[in-house]
Amino acid sequence: RKRGELSMKTVIKGFKYRIYPNPEQEVMLAKTFGSCRFVYNHILAMRIEAHKNESKSMSKTDCNNFCNREMKKEFEWLKEVDKFALTNAIFNLDSAYQNFFKENQKIQEGSIKKTGFLSVAKGLRSLIYHIIILQKIQLNYR
Repeated sequence: RKRGELSMKTVIKGFKYRIYPNPEQEVMLAKTFGSCRFVYNHILAMRIEAHKNESKSMSKTDCNNFCNREMKKEFEWLKEVDKFALTNAIFNLDSAYQNFFKENQKIQEGSIKKTGFLSVAKGLRSLIYHIIILQKIQLNYR
């Protein structure tokens, strides 16, 4: 056995769930998805503008604070959806933004390598023992 090699095989499991929301829950899901898309695009435009004009970058914490303090005052309907969904949209944007600049740096250096990326759904409030709970939407599936 080589150093750093696991003696047991690693098993990666994935679960697919199909949900059947009632009409109220469908509306809440649509609001959540739309709000996440809106926040993602709004923060992206703001970050691009800051980078163009001031040549500086905003951290994901600054963006999240801006969303919670400023955007929710201006757009009251953002308060209706789960704040963790909006936070995840901002964190996903930050990850994509950072990866974009890493890729550009690698291209300029002349050595670009493809790396695997494992995506994990963080928006679920709890996924334990195959129970899905989305609190704002009031979905409980077993």
